[in-house]
Amino acid sequence: MKKIFLSLLETFGDAVLISTLVRNLKLREGEDAQIDVITGQPYINILQNNPDIHKLLYTQPRNFTDVFVKSCFQQYDHIYFPMMMNHEDTLWHHRPERYPNMHLVDYYATKCDGLKIVDRRTF
Repeated sequence: MKKIFLSLLETFGDAVLISTLVRNLKLREGEDAQIDVITGQPYINILQNNPDIHKLLYTQPRNFTDVFVKSCFQQYDHIYFPMMMNHEDTLWHHRPERYPNMHLVDYYATKCDGLKIVDRRTF
C-alpha cells in the first residue's frame, strides 16, 4: 500500500482540481493507496466527503511551514506539491510548444511524476 501526501492550497479552483488528481493517483497506485490531502482552510468543505481521500488536513493559504511539518508526520512514499511555485509555473499556458492544448489539471498532473489523467471526474 502506497502512502501519498498531496498539497494544493491556493484557490477554490485548485480544491476542485485536486479531486481529479486524487482519483487518478488512486487509479495509478491502486485502490488501497492512502492519499492524504492538505488544502487551504477556506476550501476544506469542498473536499470533506471525497471517498478517495484518506485524511484531509488544512492550513492557512501559503503557510508552507505548516505544510512541511504536516508532511513529515507520516512516512509517505510520495509527496506532491503541484502548485505554482515559480515564474515558469505561472507561464505554463503561454508555452504551447511545451504544454500543447493542456488544461490546468493536466499541468498539475505533470508535477505528480507525470501522472496521466484518465478520469476527469471530480467526485
